[in-house]
Amino acid sequence: YVENMLDGLTGNLTEKQSYYLSRVKFNTERLTRMINDLLDLSRMEAGRVEFNADSLALQELVADVVEAVQPLADEKGITIHHAVTAELPPLVGDRDKLYQVLTNLIQNGIKFTPKGGEVRVRCEALDSGFVQVCVADTGCGIPPNEIDKVFDKFYRGESVPPEARGAGLGLAITKGLVELHGGRIWATSQLGQGTEFYFTVPTKTSGS
Repeated sequence: YVENMLDGLTGNLTEKQSYYLSRVKFNTERLTRMINDLLDLSRMEAGRVEFNADSLALQELVADVVEAVQPLADEKGITIHHAVTAELPPLVGDRDKLYQVLTNLIQNGIKFTPKGGEVRVRCEALDSGFVQVCVADTGCGIPPNEIDKVFDKFYRGESVPPEARGAGLGLAITKGLVELHGGRIWATSQLGQGTEFYFTVPTKTSGS
C-alpha cells in the first residue's frame, strides 16, 4: 500500500507526505530483512537448514548476483567489477545458499563504500580442491580490534555510523552458510582503504 501511494495511485502527494512514506517504506524493508535474518539464524542453529547439493558454475552464479544488486550499486554510484575465469571447475553446493552468501557480501561492500567507490569479485581455483572467492570494497575498512568479531552474532562495529547498523546477523549467517558447504570464511582490512572477504567452496573434483 505504501508503494502504491508513492506511485501516485491514491492521488498526488505533498513533498512532506512523500518523505514520510519513503521513510516508512525504508524502515519496513529494514525490519523485514532483520526478521528474515532471525529466521535464517534460528533454522541454522536448530539444524533445520535444507541443503540441496548440486553441481554449478560459479561464473554464472556471480553474474546473476551482480545483475541483481546492480540497481543498488547504481543508486549509490558504486562500480562492481567481477572477474571469473571460464576455466574454474564446477562447484558442489546449494545454489540458493551460495547466492545468499554472495549477495550478503556484495551488498555489505556497497553499504560501506562511499560514492564513486568500487566492489570487486575475484575467484580462483585452489590446489586443495576448493574455489576461493574474494569480495573486496574500497570502503571505510574495519579496525584491527574488530576484524575477528565481525562474524559474531549480533556484533555491530563501534566505528559503523548508527544509520548503517543492522541487526548484526548478516555476516554470522553468511559464515554459517559457508561452513555448511564445508568451506571457511575470513576477512582482511585496512582502515580507510577497504575490506576483503574471502570464502572457499569445494569443487566437484574435490570429493566433498
